[in-house]
Amino acid sequence: MTEFMKIFQELLDDNNLTIRSFSEKSGIPFQVLYSYKNQDYYPTLSIAEKIANYFGCSFNYLFGIDDYLQREDFKPMNIALFYPRYISLLEKNKVSHYFLYKRIGLNNSSITKWKRGAIPKVESLKLIAEYFNVSIDYLVGRSDNY
Repeated sequence: MTEFMKIFQELLDDNNLTIRSFSEKSGIPFQVLYSYKNQDYYPTLSIAEKIANYFGCSFNYLFGIDDYLQREDFKPMNIALFYPRYISLLEKNKVSHYFLYKRIGLNNSSITKWKRGAIPKVESLKLIAEYFNVSIDYLVGRSDNY
């Protein structure tokens, strides 16, 4: 079970919700949510945003980077901010994409896709956030705070 699923289950339990009742309240299909329980993968970024927004939590909490539940009003995700913020972090830390992809295991073709506007996978965002010690919420524009 992924760290995400453990945390998601805790959020459900803390709010006296089942996966089915959460599905009905959030509009996320039950089959999609249930598949996370039985599979070892992360949700898409759009599903993750719906879950995080429902519980008022950060992506860092939802994906196990932060141990504390930070409740705040996050802005709607603005994925167009990801690539400029990613490049800025590379420059600020004097790191090349090549170095970073070797260091943390990113796919080398990712930057080309991101440059064209592709949405990064949650797994990549988590690795980047952890490496640069910033929040996933910052990377995807839900917050302007690192």
